[in-house]
Amino acid sequence: MIVSLDDLKNFLGLDLDDTTKDSYYTSVLQTAESKVKAFFGGEVALNTYTETKQFRGKVFYTRYFPIVQVVSLSIDNNQVTDFVVEKYFILLKNEVQDFATLSITYQAGFETLPQEIYTAIILTAVNIIKLQTDQKSDEVSDKRMQREIEKLLLPYRRFPV
Repeated sequence: MIVSLDDLKNFLGLDLDDTTKDSYYTSVLQTAESKVKAFFGGEVALNTYTETKQFRGKVFYTRYFPIVQVVSLSIDNNQVTDFVVEKYFILLKNEVQDFATLSITYQAGFETLPQEIYTAIILTAVNIIKLQTDQKSDEVSDKRMQREIEKLLLPYRRFPV
Protein backbone atom coordinates (compact mmCIF):
# COMPACT_ATOMS: atom_id res chain seq x y z
CA MET A 1 0.00 0.00 0.00
CA ILE A 2 1.11 3.55 -0.69
CA VAL A 3 -0.24 4.97 2.58
CA SER A 4 0.50 2.93 5.69
CA LEU A 5 -2.07 1.83 8.20
CA ASP A 6 -0.22 3.83 10.86
CA ASP A 7 -0.45 6.96 8.68
CA LEU A 8 -4.23 6.60 8.45
CA LYS A 9 -4.59 5.87 12.16
CA ASN A 10 -2.43 8.90 12.99
CA PHE A 11 -4.56 11.09 10.71
CA LEU A 12 -7.72 9.82 12.41
CA GLY A 13 -6.18 10.38 15.86
CA LEU A 14 -6.46 6.69 16.74
CA ASP A 15 -4.29 4.71 19.14
CA LEU A 16 -1.66 2.87 17.07
CA ASP A 17 -1.59 0.04 19.63
CA ASP A 18 -5.33 -0.65 19.24
CA THR A 19 -5.45 -3.27 16.49
CA THR A 20 -9.11 -4.26 16.85
CA LYS A 21 -10.14 -2.56 13.59
CA ASP A 22 -6.86 -2.89 11.65
CA SER A 23 -8.31 -5.26 9.03
CA TYR A 24 -11.20 -2.82 8.43
CA TYR A 25 -8.85 0.17 8.09
CA THR A 26 -6.54 -1.83 5.82
CA SER A 27 -9.49 -2.70 3.59
CA VAL A 28 -10.57 0.95 3.51
CA LEU A 29 -7.04 2.04 2.58
CA GLN A 30 -6.89 -0.51 -0.24
CA THR A 31 -10.23 0.71 -1.57
CA ALA A 32 -9.14 4.35 -1.28
CA GLU A 33 -5.89 3.62 -3.10
CA SER A 34 -7.80 1.80 -5.87
CA LYS A 35 -10.17 4.75 -6.26
CA VAL A 36 -7.29 7.22 -6.47
CA LYS A 37 -5.44 5.03 -8.98
CA ALA A 38 -8.61 4.75 -11.09
CA PHE A 39 -9.06 8.52 -11.13
CA PHE A 40 -5.35 9.05 -11.63
CA GLY A 41 -5.18 6.63 -14.53
CA GLY A 42 -2.78 3.97 -13.28
CA GLU A 43 -0.05 3.22 -10.83
CA VAL A 44 1.57 6.12 -9.02
CA ALA A 45 4.65 4.40 -7.60
CA LEU A 46 7.76 3.93 -9.71
CA ASN A 47 7.38 0.87 -11.97
CA THR A 48 8.89 -0.54 -15.14
CA TYR A 49 6.65 -0.76 -18.21
CA THR A 50 6.98 -2.13 -21.72
CA GLU A 51 4.92 -0.88 -24.65
CA THR A 52 4.90 -1.96 -28.29
CA LYS A 53 2.95 0.10 -30.78
CA GLN A 54 2.76 1.02 -34.43
CA PHE A 55 4.30 4.44 -34.65
CA ARG A 56 5.13 7.24 -37.07
CA GLY A 57 6.58 10.66 -36.22
CA LYS A 58 9.04 12.12 -33.72
CA VAL A 59 7.07 12.30 -30.47
CA PHE A 60 6.02 9.15 -28.65
CA TYR A 61 3.68 9.57 -25.68
CA THR A 62 4.05 6.79 -23.17
CA ARG A 63 1.04 5.41 -21.39
CA TYR A 64 2.55 6.08 -17.95
CA PHE A 65 4.37 9.11 -16.60
CA PRO A 66 6.31 10.90 -15.36
CA ILE A 67 9.00 9.10 -17.31
CA VAL A 68 12.08 8.62 -15.16
CA GLN A 69 14.28 6.54 -17.42
CA VAL A 70 14.22 4.68 -20.73
CA VAL A 71 15.71 1.21 -20.37
CA SER A 72 15.53 0.32 -24.06
CA LEU A 73 13.96 1.69 -27.23
CA SER A 74 13.81 0.00 -30.62
CA ILE A 75 12.11 0.66 -33.92
CA ASP A 76 11.53 -2.43 -36.06
CA ASN A 77 13.92 -4.33 -33.77
CA ASN A 78 16.75 -1.79 -34.29
CA GLN A 79 18.02 -0.21 -31.08
CA VAL A 80 17.58 3.58 -30.94
CA THR A 81 19.78 5.71 -28.71
CA ASP A 82 19.24 9.15 -30.23
CA PHE A 83 16.26 10.49 -28.26
CA VAL A 84 15.38 12.89 -25.47
CA VAL A 85 13.34 11.86 -22.45
CA GLU A 86 10.71 14.37 -21.37
CA LYS A 87 8.26 14.05 -18.50
CA TYR A 88 5.35 12.89 -20.67
CA PHE A 89 6.92 11.76 -23.92
CA ILE A 90 10.01 10.61 -25.81
CA LEU A 91 11.33 12.92 -28.53
CA LEU A 92 13.17 11.07 -31.29
CA LYS A 93 15.98 12.95 -33.06
CA ASN A 94 15.07 11.32 -36.37
CA GLU A 95 11.46 11.23 -37.51
CA VAL A 96 9.96 7.86 -38.39
CA GLN A 97 8.43 8.47 -41.84
CA ASP A 98 6.47 5.24 -42.34
CA PHE A 99 4.63 3.26 -39.71
CA ALA A 100 7.03 1.09 -37.78
CA THR A 101 6.92 -1.04 -34.65
CA LEU A 102 8.23 0.93 -31.71
CA SER A 103 9.07 -1.04 -28.59
CA ILE A 104 10.04 0.71 -25.39
CA THR A 105 10.84 -0.36 -21.86
CA TYR A 106 10.89 2.49 -19.38
CA GLN A 107 10.47 3.45 -15.76
CA ALA A 108 7.68 5.82 -14.86
CA GLY A 109 5.95 6.99 -11.73
CA PHE A 110 6.97 8.83 -8.63
CA GLU A 111 10.05 7.88 -6.65
CA THR A 112 8.72 10.16 -3.92
CA LEU A 113 4.96 10.37 -3.79
CA PRO A 114 3.68 13.95 -4.22
CA GLN A 115 1.94 15.22 -1.09
CA GLU A 116 -1.27 15.84 -3.07
CA ILE A 117 -1.59 12.16 -4.03
CA TYR A 118 -0.81 11.01 -0.49
CA THR A 119 -3.42 13.45 0.88
CA ALA A 120 -5.97 12.33 -1.71
CA ILE A 121 -5.60 8.70 -0.59
CA ILE A 122 -5.97 9.65 3.09
CA LEU A 123 -9.00 11.87 2.39
CA THR A 124 -10.61 9.19 0.23
CA ALA A 125 -10.19 6.69 3.09
CA VAL A 126 -11.67 9.17 5.55
CA ASN A 127 -14.58 9.79 3.18
CA ILE A 128 -15.25 6.04 2.89
CA ILE A 129 -15.24 5.68 6.66
CA LYS A 130 -17.50 8.70 7.06
CA LEU A 131 -19.98 7.42 4.48
CA GLN A 132 -20.06 3.97 6.07
CA THR A 133 -20.55 5.23 9.61
CA ASP A 134 -22.52 8.48 9.29
CA GLN A 135 -24.81 8.12 6.32
CA LYS A 136 -28.36 6.95 6.73
CA SER A 137 -29.95 5.07 3.87
CA ASP A 138 -32.18 8.01 2.93
CA GLU A 139 -29.39 10.64 2.96
CA VAL A 140 -27.73 11.97 -0.15
CA SER A 141 -23.94 11.66 0.09
CA ASP A 142 -21.84 14.79 0.38
CA LYS A 143 -19.79 15.24 -2.80
CA ARG A 144 -17.75 18.22 -1.60
CA MET A 145 -14.88 16.12 -0.27
CA GLN A 146 -14.75 14.10 -3.50
CA ARG A 147 -14.47 17.33 -5.51
CA GLU A 148 -11.60 18.48 -3.29
CA ILE A 149 -9.83 15.15 -3.76
CA GLU A 150 -10.22 15.43 -7.54
CA LYS A 151 -8.74 18.94 -7.43
CA LEU A 152 -5.69 17.55 -5.63
CA LEU A 153 -5.20 14.83 -8.26
CA LEU A 154 -6.04 16.77 -11.42
CA PRO A 155 -2.49 18.07 -12.07
CA TYR A 156 -1.22 14.48 -11.98
CA ARG A 157 -4.05 12.77 -13.88
CA ARG A 158 -3.16 10.55 -16.81
CA PHE A 159 -5.29 10.42 -19.90
CA PRO A 160 -5.26 7.47 -22.29
CA VAL A 161 -3.07 7.85 -25.38
